[in-house]
Amino acid sequence: MTQGGLARAIGVERNTVSRWENGGVRPRDPAAIARAAAVLRVSIDWLIGAEAADPGESTTVEPLLSAPVAAAVRGYLARLVAAGCSAEQIAESERLLLASTRNRLRSSSARSRALQATLDDLEAAWRYVVTVLAGEGRSL
Repeated sequence: MTQGGLARAIGVERNTVSRWENGGVRPRDPAAIARAAAVLRVSIDWLIGAEAADPGESTTVEPLLSAPVAAAVRGYLARLVAAGCSAEQIAESERLLLASTRNRLRSSSARSRALQATLDDLEAAWRYVVTVLAGEGRSL
């Protein structure tokens, strides 16, 4: 698939896909990550770097999160699965967790932000998820 083909399929400009591929920027919209994963027929976990690609699998987009952040997201999602959360609860939690890694409240850009700041933002989002699900009777 070309950069232009991927861009048309997920509703972004071709130069945006080029910048993602070259590490210039990362998607700000969690929905763009989900659309890219669907179009490329890979899991969101793989796309964000939380699981290895199958041997021989080829895509035009590199994993979108640093390894420590992707590992933290994967760990949180695994806890949701182990707690018996519904697919809808897991998907919404994943959306919130991914959005937290692109926190625009901070003055620095996501690319220049210190790893610990991103992990702190992710932890804050996780605490919110745990609080909401506790209200639904889920113990994490």
